[in-house]
Amino acid sequence: KAGDLSAISECKPAEAATCLDDSRIFNVVLTNAFSNQNEDWGMWTVPSFLNHSCCPSASQTIIESRSGPISEVQVGGTMLLRAARDLSAGEEVTFNYWGCEHAIRRYSDRQAASQQHGNGGFTCCCCRCTLERRLCEPGTEFSKAL
Repeated sequence: KAGDLSAISECKPAEAATCLDDSRIFNVVLTNAFSNQNEDWGMWTVPSFLNHSCCPSASQTIIESRSGPISEVQVGGTMLLRAARDLSAGEEVTFNYWGCEHAIRRYSDRQAASQQHGNGGFTCCCCRCTLERRLCEPGTEFSKAL
């Protein structure tokens, strides 16, 4: 049928109401929403698909656009993604989910933050965390120096 989108959903039409319950919607927003310095929250489709890195290839800034009372849903903010360095063709664009303050945290603290992110968390395997994990493995010269 024209306009029937049920074929692209993982839910059968009869299960759609339970599949998209408040809890599932909340977890999607919790995992993919961004906040600005005023702690306002928003969703941007393309940036929500970008992966995290503790040594990111890009940074993000939210440019505010306000109209109407603060109690209303605001529409029109823009997220600007800017390359942090020259990127090669096909190189993944990543950014730090937690910003600059996350970059100065210890490896274990960064991993703890990633484990608590969104719905279920993740283990950060970016190049920085991979290197720090290997350097801190028992028996390495670096771990002996600690």
